[in-house]
Amino acid sequence: MKESRALMESWEALRTQGTPCVLATVVGVTGSAYRRPGARMLMTEEHWHAGSVSGGCLERELLRKAFWLTSEGRPARLVFDSLSEDEAVFLRTGCGGRVELLLERLRPDDALNPVEFVSGCVRRRQAGLMATVLHTEGTSPVELAARMLLDAEGQVRATPGLREVVPGLEADARAVLAEGGSRVRTYEVDGGKLEIFLEVVQPPQPLVVFGSGHDVVPLVEAARAVGWHVTVVSRRPQELSARLSGRADAVVGSPPETALSALELGPRTAAVIMSHGYETDRTLLEALLHSPVRYIGVLGPRSRTERMLGELAREGRAGTEAQRARVYGPAGLDVGAEGPEEIAVSIIAEVRAIMAGRSGGFLKDRKGPIHGGPSGS
Repeated sequence: MKESRALMESWEALRTQGTPCVLATVVGVTGSAYRRPGARMLMTEEHWHAGSVSGGCLERELLRKAFWLTSEGRPARLVFDSLSEDEAVFLRTGCGGRVELLLERLRPDDALNPVEFVSGCVRRRQAGLMATVLHTEGTSPVELAARMLLDAEGQVRATPGLREVVPGLEADARAVLAEGGSRVRTYEVDGGKLEIFLEVVQPPQPLVVFGSGHDVVPLVEAARAVGWHVTVVSRRPQELSARLSGRADAVVGSPPETALSALELGPRTAAVIMSHGYETDRTLLEALLHSPVRYIGVLGPRSRTERMLGELAREGRAGTEAQRARVYGPAGLDVGAEGPEEIAVSIIAEVRAIMAGRSGGFLKDRKGPIHGGPSGS
């Protein structure tokens, strides 16, 4: 998400300057690769670029070819395949896989501009879906990079004729957006076949931090470093704001236990309780147990969290077993962290693992591909 922010800012600057640019998007990966579908890189003819599509092994060749391949203003596909014997697509990469890229010249007057759609999702903090034609076969009138956009309100915009040629596309897009996982689908249409990338665009990961201590700042800094949207709830907002120096997206000046009703807490939200006050933490824990947040981290020793949960259980206010399963106390992965900065990194890593459905173990012990779902699928 940090990279998405950089791309959006870069596009705004290039558009203002009137500088021609090409957007490269990873649309397919076979085998091992550093980046996954949806990774983007924006570049100019002078070889300036923002973002990346690999770990560094493809960018130089991409900068050399992007403007030449799109010289007529039409989108193009570029394949890097270290497994192929075809010299036309062969480029040895560090990962040893096949990476397919879609190259597009961005136009300020394009109502279906992909960067501006991503920007809108980030700005509104709502998910959306982009359906992009990656491959055409036969005589279908649909062209490469024809696109349909679906926002969180259900509004649809599309290249003229695309929805008519692929009547099931909109329903599929809504289903994929609801499921939350991008995929490529092939459609049989009059005159041939279309391969379409149904890409879910997620807004920044929301993190809410409850606390005013000095250890709040490293956690906010670590979250912002990876592009998350961070809200801090503090009893002493002026003092904390000075220490944060604008690093948080929002600082709510309120007693934490009364601020919950004003916060946007959803199923993707992670919350970390670190007020260092037992009664305040217990009140927050109870409220968050009955909220839809996905992760509830509690700073402090395990015995303290267990004591709070035990007291709430005896009072009949501890929620269900499924609700309590979202509580992680002590917060953070077991990496031997010491000090606020290391603890912050361990918490960010744990939140990321939970959101991805991972255990947070060693990659060398993982069975199956590094990328993918919990089972590596």
